[in-house]
Amino acid sequence: LNLRNTEIKQLPIGLMEVKGSLNISRNPSINLNGYPKKVGGSFLCRSNNIFSPQGMPKEVGGGIYLESNKISSLYGLPDKVTGKLILYTNELKNLDGISKEISGNLELSGNNQLTSL
Repeated sequence: LNLRNTEIKQLPIGLMEVKGSLNISRNPSINLNGYPKKVGGSFLCRSNNIFSPQGMPKEVGGGIYLESNKISSLYGLPDKVTGKLILYTNELKNLDGISKEISGNLELSGNNQLTSL
């Protein structure tokens, strides 16, 4: 489901699952609350103005791409990431709340305030 650069503010509350990937990148007014609980492919939420992943899908079958946001808290990430977890160019100060298991790469560059791992 590609909703990139559509200026959507929120997905319909009744949408419980996306079989493939979900791309909501470049929607600066997006609100993650009410998102589907499961995404079969990757979850792409790049270049928005989100401050945390709170409200994102709890189960993602591919990578999670949250780069170029304003994320300062990682609480709300799924416990397990089956692909990459991309968090570069955010406002992270620490990794509290990060997923317990990440199968792919973890990318953190550009988080200039990150002082502890």
